[in-house]
Amino acid sequence: MKPGIEDVGVQILSTMTNASLTMPILSLMKLDPNSSSRISDCPLIALKNISSIKIKVKCTFKDSATSGVKFHFKASENGLNYDTLDLFYLYIHPLPSQTVSDSLSYIPSVKYLKLFVENLDSLRSINNILVSADLVFGMATDVSNDYHNSKNIDGNFNLSQNYPNPFNNYTVIEYELSESGYITLEVYNVLGVVVDKLIEGYKPKGKHKINFENIKLSTGIYFYKLQVGNFYKSKKFIILK
Repeated sequence: MKPGIEDVGVQILSTMTNASLTMPILSLMKLDPNSSSRISDCPLIALKNISSIKIKVKCTFKDSATSGVKFHFKASENGLNYDTLDLFYLYIHPLPSQTVSDSLSYIPSVKYLKLFVENLDSLRSINNILVSADLVFGMATDVSNDYHNSKNIDGNFNLSQNYPNPFNNYTVIEYELSESGYITLEVYNVLGVVVDKLIEGYKPKGKHKINFENIKLSTGIYFYKLQVGNFYKSKKFIILK
């Protein structure tokens, strides 16, 4: 199989450290009702020496859309044969006549990655589908050990924007887990320093809500990050005293 330009570029950059790259992965003008793109449409993403990857997706829904779109991510050991089961996926809920975006961050535990997109609406097409990835190169992750254990990781979880935001002393953070597991929920300042740890432990699947009472943090911009296994999502909030 002859590698494409994107494949070569990523493999060259993956030998570097302390570098980053935004890589366009997939662009589809239209995906017909109840259909899927081909995994061959996606360039090979080589994850050697990549310390983290942030997948960003965007799509536009038709009027009266009733079903969403699912982005399936598949892992491979050799870059040729891809697993039947998803390594993880992103599901975008339908919002009629709107362009919707989402993202998911992943700490690599596999060697290669590809994706395809599935339109779950049986009557309406999905337009302007865009997928890109922010790759951060650093210390290599050992993906040779216990590769198949990564199948237990499910990237399908959701972290909602806190409310109210901005806030003074009190806000609510909601999240949803597709399966039970060990999680952490931490607050960071703009320098990336952990300033508060809200959750560290086992949580059952389902919807959860935490009431964050701010006692010690001063006025400023902060970030809260939910990590589930090798996956994490983060949001920004503002404190006004």
